[in-house]
Amino acid sequence: AVPGPPVQNRFGVLIGGAWLWVRRAIPHRLLTILLLLPGIAIGVLLMPEAWRQRITNPAVIEGDSGFMFRRHQLGEIGALIARHGAFGVGYGSFGVTYLREATGPAVEELKAMLETARPVAVHNFAAHNVYAEVIIEQGVLGLGLYLAMGVTALWGLRRAHQRNSHDPAAQRLGVVLEASCLAMAAMGLILHVQQLRVLWIWLALAAAHIRLSQEGS
Repeated sequence: AVPGPPVQNRFGVLIGGAWLWVRRAIPHRLLTILLLLPGIAIGVLLMPEAWRQRITNPAVIEGDSGFMFRRHQLGEIGALIARHGAFGVGYGSFGVTYLREATGPAVEELKAMLETARPVAVHNFAAHNVYAEVIIEQGVLGLGLYLAMGVTALWGLRRAHQRNSHDPAAQRLGVVLEASCLAMAAMGLILHVQQLRVLWIWLALAAAHIRLSQEGS
């Protein structure tokens, strides 16, 4: 189970699936690749022309208001990281700080929408990058602690894999938890914090699995 829109979901599934393949959790790996290649080729051939143009035609890309909004917003967020990345502005304060301090086309568009009482989606006030949002709100220390949680979970799962050498089913479960945590970490590059609430569930499952492996060893 992964949160977010379909594109982000597919990205997470791709990362998680790749990790399962690397960890040899997918049987008949070579056969799996051989079966996937024709499907990928057919998908590229049958891709709608409008989608193809959005990828290859610079004029169409420049005319994509949603894409250009995110592109401008990325630059504006980068400036906020340079300004507040050391100590942060406080938990939950990204949206307010972005509207108050950011300068550029994206934030000006949001301000214009607010002034005219036009509906604005809440996610437009998010960084769409968990790591950028965390460092702006909580500084380098907060980002370091956030990353440390994921690294500790993955390290613990690898140790649990070694302790569970007598239990193949437990090993497979551990690899699935590794893949899930990595998928969520990768999706953090394109999702905001509110959409990663399920990450805490995965981390709790990882902690429970690690604890059970310690008791069983």
